[in-house]
Amino acid sequence: MKKSVLIRAALVCLLAVPAAGQVPAGPQEKMPFDGEVRVGRLDNGMTYYIRHYDNPRQRADFFIAHDVGALQEEDDQNGLAHFLEHMAFNGTKHFPGKGILNYLAANGVRFGYNVNAYTSRDRTVYNVSNVPLVREGLVDSLLLILHDWSYYIACEPGEIESERGVIREEWRRGNDARSRMARKSAEVEYDGSKYARRDVIGDMEIVNSFGRQTLIDFYHKWYRPDLQAVIVVGDVDVDAMERKIRDVMSSIPKAENPARKEVYDIPQRDKPRYGLVTDPETKAVAVKLIFYQPYPSEEERATVGAVSDELARKVFLEMARARLAEAEKRPDARYKRVVAVLGSLATCRNTFMLTALPKEHDMREALAGVLTDVEQIRRYGFSREEFEAARAKVARSEKAALEKYRLATNTDLAGRYVEHFTRNVPYVTPDDRTRIVGEQLDALTCEEVNGLRAGMTSPEGMLVLVSSSEEHLDKVPSEAEAFDLIDSVKRAKIARPERRGKSAGPLFTEKVTPGKVVRTRKAPLGAEEWTLSNGVKVFWRTVPEVIGVRKVGVTAVSEGGFARDSDVEGMHLLQNYIRTMGVKDLDRAGMRDLLFAHDASLMVTLGRTESVFSGASGVADFELLLQLLHLYITRPNFSEQAYGDYLDLARASLGKEKSPKALFAERADSVKYGGHPWLRRATPATLDRFDREAARRLYDKLFGNVADFVFFFAGEMPAAEARPLVEKYIGSLPAAPKRKFAKTDFRIVPGAAEYDAVVPGAVTPKSSIERIYHGRFDYTPENYAALRYVTYILGARYLTTVREEKGGTYYVGVHDEVSARPRGYCQLVVSFDTDPKLCEMLLGEVQKGIERLAAEAPSEQEVNEAMLYFRKVNAESRSKNLKSTSYWLNKMRAEYFDGVDLDKDNEALFTAVTPAEVRRLAREILAQGNRYTAVFTQE
Repeated sequence: MKKSVLIRAALVCLLAVPAAGQVPAGPQEKMPFDGEVRVGRLDNGMTYYIRHYDNPRQRADFFIAHDVGALQEEDDQNGLAHFLEHMAFNGTKHFPGKGILNYLAANGVRFGYNVNAYTSRDRTVYNVSNVPLVREGLVDSLLLILHDWSYYIACEPGEIESERGVIREEWRRGNDARSRMARKSAEVEYDGSKYARRDVIGDMEIVNSFGRQTLIDFYHKWYRPDLQAVIVVGDVDVDAMERKIRDVMSSIPKAENPARKEVYDIPQRDKPRYGLVTDPETKAVAVKLIFYQPYPSEEERATVGAVSDELARKVFLEMARARLAEAEKRPDARYKRVVAVLGSLATCRNTFMLTALPKEHDMREALAGVLTDVEQIRRYGFSREEFEAARAKVARSEKAALEKYRLATNTDLAGRYVEHFTRNVPYVTPDDRTRIVGEQLDALTCEEVNGLRAGMTSPEGMLVLVSSSEEHLDKVPSEAEAFDLIDSVKRAKIARPERRGKSAGPLFTEKVTPGKVVRTRKAPLGAEEWTLSNGVKVFWRTVPEVIGVRKVGVTAVSEGGFARDSDVEGMHLLQNYIRTMGVKDLDRAGMRDLLFAHDASLMVTLGRTESVFSGASGVADFELLLQLLHLYITRPNFSEQAYGDYLDLARASLGKEKSPKALFAERADSVKYGGHPWLRRATPATLDRFDREAARRLYDKLFGNVADFVFFFAGEMPAAEARPLVEKYIGSLPAAPKRKFAKTDFRIVPGAAEYDAVVPGAVTPKSSIERIYHGRFDYTPENYAALRYVTYILGARYLTTVREEKGGTYYVGVHDEVSARPRGYCQLVVSFDTDPKLCEMLLGEVQKGIERLAAEAPSEQEVNEAMLYFRKVNAESRSKNLKSTSYWLNKMRAEYFDGVDLDKDNEALFTAVTPAEVRRLAREILAQGNRYTAVFTQE
C-alpha cells in the first residue's frame, strides 16, 4: 500500500536523525548527563546539585528533596509525613512561628505560589522558587531555611494543634466522591503492597491524636542528610554557591545507625483479577482493563534503552487508540467509547489502561466488547500503515515535548534533579535528548512494537476494575461473570481487522479568487492593520524568536455571541457540537488525524458575548491554518452522520439524572443573574426541533459572515510573507454587510443576593462557599493595579484568619475579574470549602476582612510585600511575554475592542500603588452594596 503523503510529510525533519555513518546509541548505553550541573556529597551524606541558569535572569530556585514519604510510616503513623510537611512552614530553629513565610513575603516571595511543598508515597519536596537575587544576605537566608527544613523543624505544640484543623479541612476538601473512588481504585490496583495502605493524607484519627514526640521521632528517623538533596538552580556563581552549601549544611548531624529504607513492590500476578468500586455519591459508570508491565529498574532508567522502550510504548498506544476509535463507530459497537492511556503505579509497574464507557449503563456488554477488541489486537497486531501513522503522531508530540524541554525554567531544571535524586531519571542536555529521541524513533520498527502485544494485552495478570454508582449495581458483571467472559473471548473466533483504506487527498480543493490588501496603516503595539478588498480588518504583529513549537497564532473575534439570536437553547447545543466539529467530510477522528500529521490546530468557540476562531501553527503549516479558517467559515461539517452522532450523545446526556451539585449550580446561576434568558438550557424538546438544517443556519449567522470578524495574527513570519496567504484565504471569503445586534448586559444582579442548598446523605459533611463583591469599575490600568493589590492583601489576610487562626479551611481562593464592555465592571471572588458548622462564622471573617480594608488603609509593609511580588512576577514574565504569540494577540484584541490595555506587566503602574489607593478601591467596591453568596452543603 502506498504511504500517505501526509504521513511522509509529518515524519520529515520532525526530530534530529543520525548523521550519515553515525551509529545510533545502543540500548545498554548510558544516557549522557548534563555536564553543567555540579553534583557533590557532604560528609554527613547530603547530596547537592547546583546549576547556573538564567531563565528567568537574576532569579534562583532553592529545593530540598527527601527520598522518603508516606511509605516510611507505620500503621499507627499514617499521615505523619504529610503533617510534617505542613509543620515546615510553622516554625524552625532560626525562623520561629510564621518566620519563614513572613521573611519570604517581605522579599516578594509568596506562599502557595513561590513557596510550597508536596508529599507523596515515596518522596517529600520543599521549594522556594523564583527568588530575586537582590543581595547576598537573602541567598544566605534561603540556605538557612533549607538547613532548618533538613533537621530543625520545631514542631511546637501550639502549632501542631492549630495545624490539625487545617489538615482536617484539607482532608474534607478532598473527600468527595471522585477522590474516594480514586482511593478505592488505588487499593485494588496496588493490592498486596504497602502502597495500597498509604494515601498520604492519612488517617484522621491519627492526625487528631498523635503526640508531639511521635512526630519528632518520625522526623529524625527518616528526614536525614543521607536521604536528602539540596538543589539550587539559577543565576548564581556555582563555585561560590558550593562553598556556601558546604558551610551551611555540613553542620547538620550525620545519622547514627540509620534505619534502612525499605523498597516496596507490587506483587506480579499470573491470573486475572477483578475489582468493584462504588460510592453513595458517585454517578460514574465505567469498565477498566489494566495491564501491568515491568517498570525499568534504577539501572535501566539511566540507559538509552529506557527511552527506546518508552517510545515504543507510545507508538503502541497510538495504534491502539486509532483501532479503538474505528471500533467505536461500528453499528454493533458494544460500548460508547474507549479511552486508552499509558501510566505507572509508582516506580513498580508500568500500565496500559483502557476505560470503556458503557451504553445504557450495561457494564457486562461494555466488558465483552472491549475484551474482544483487545483480543483482536493481541492476536493479529497492527499493519505497517498503522505503525507509520502512529509513529508520525508520536514524532509530532515528541517534537513539542522536546521544544518545551529546551525552554526549561529554573524551576523545571530543579524538578529534573529531584527526579534524578529520588528516581534515578537522567538529566540530559536538550541537544542530547533531541538526538537520542530522534535516533531511537527513527530506528523503531513495526515488528518491535508489535512484539509488545504479549505484555500490553495479555489477560494473565490483567485487572478488570468496574466503577459503578449504587443504583446500577444490577448491571455490573460479577467476578465469576467477568472471568467467564475473559475465557470465552480467548476461545472465540475473531476476524482479522479490515485493512485501512488509502488516506484522503488534499484538504483544500476549493478554487478561490484572492482578495487584495487595499489599505495598510500602522496600528498600536507595533502591529500593521490591513483592510482587505472584502472589507475585513486584519492585524499582523511580527514577533521575533517566538517561544514554543507553534510560531504563528491567530484569534478572530466577532462580537455578539448569544445576543445575535434569540434561540438560546439552540446555541447551547451548537456550543457543544462545534467544539469537536470537523470541516468538509472530516469528523472528530479525521480532524484529529489531520492535525496530528501537521503542526497546526484551530478551535471554534461560541461564547455568551463573542464568537471566536483561535489557533496556531508552525511557519511551515501556516497555509494549512488559513485553509482551516476558510473551511470553518465556508464548509463546516454538518453532515447527517456527524450531526446525527452528536444528537445521539446529546440525547443520552440530557437523559441523565443531574447530580445535586449540577442542579445547585443551575439554580444558583438563576439567582445570581436574575433569571437571565441566556441561562435557558437545551431540553429533549430542543433536540427534536433543532435539526441539522437549523443548526447550520444558526452557525452561519454566528460564524458564516467573515465581515463580522476582526482577525489578529502574531508570529515569527515577516508580514510580507504572510500577506499573500492572508489575501488568498481570508480576502477571498465573501462578506455580507455586518448585522447589528442589541448589546446585552450579563451581570450579577445588584444588591445582596444569596442562594444556599442542603443535600442530605453525604459521606463527609462539607460546605462549598462562594462570596462575590461586585459593581461598577473605572476600567483603567491604574485602577486595575489597585485592584490587584486589594486581591493580594485580602488573600494574605484570609490565609491568616480563616485558615490559620480559625483552622476553618485548607485554602481560601481570592481572585478578581474585570470587563470593559459594555461598561466597566469588576468582581472580587472569595471561595473555600469548610465544615458546615463553621459556615456562618467564616463568612463573618470574610466580611470583616473587606470591611476592615475599606475602613483602614493597609500597612506599608503589606503594600510593600505586594509590590515586591508584583515587581518580581512582572519581571519574570516580561521577557517571555515579548516572545509569546498569545500575549500579543491578547494585547491587540484588548486595544481594538476595549480601547485600553490594562498592561498587567507594567512595573511602573504596580509600584505606584499606595495604601490609600488600596483602601479607596476596597471602599468603592463595598459601598455599592453588591454582594452575592452561594453555599452548597452536603450533610
